[in-house]
Amino acid sequence: MNPDRRSLLAAASAAAGLSLTTLGSEAALALALTQPASIAGPSAAGELLQGETLGDLGAIAAQLIPTTDTPGAADVDAHGVVDRLLARCQPRVRQQQVIRLLQQLRGAAKEIHGEDSLRQLSPAAQLELLQRLERADPPFGATHRDAWHFLKSLLVFAYCTSEPGATQLLAYDPLPGTYRGSMPYAAMGKGWFK
Repeated sequence: MNPDRRSLLAAASAAAGLSLTTLGSEAALALALTQPASIAGPSAAGELLQGETLGDLGAIAAQLIPTTDTPGAADVDAHGVVDRLLARCQPRVRQQQVIRLLQQLRGAAKEIHGEDSLRQLSPAAQLELLQRLERADPPFGATHRDAWHFLKSLLVFAYCTSEPGATQLLAYDPLPGTYRGSMPYAAMGKGWFK
């Protein structure tokens, strides 16, 4: 991944704030994010996604935020977190949209490249399929692209809330400034975001 794409991800996550309202209640989100990472490989079973489908999501995560001098999305199990977020925090309609999207990607991998899953494709072929999806070029349509944007937002959220994402990609400061109680708001201004 070139630095421009990583910078874009950092800026996009900061600007958009990755609205938690799309993820469901705070309690469900906290429960989903506190579960230990356990997605080991293509035979691993997630809560919603199974086997190669979960592996395909891992390949997508690796393409979206690849390993560079910092761990990539697949390295921090962003695909496992997305599986838990989908299973625990999303309505059935959203779950089915993502499952259909992953099935469509799998079908396109077979139709265009002759492989049974996205994981089995070369990184260049994986990227080419994802670029087709982004443009909604055949065999993908506008509904697939909408589901793709949702899935991308979940993967970026999962990465940015991981320890490496929060501390190495984003500017993490556990204590942003000193505490000065009873300070007039006008004197403080926008000190937190400077």
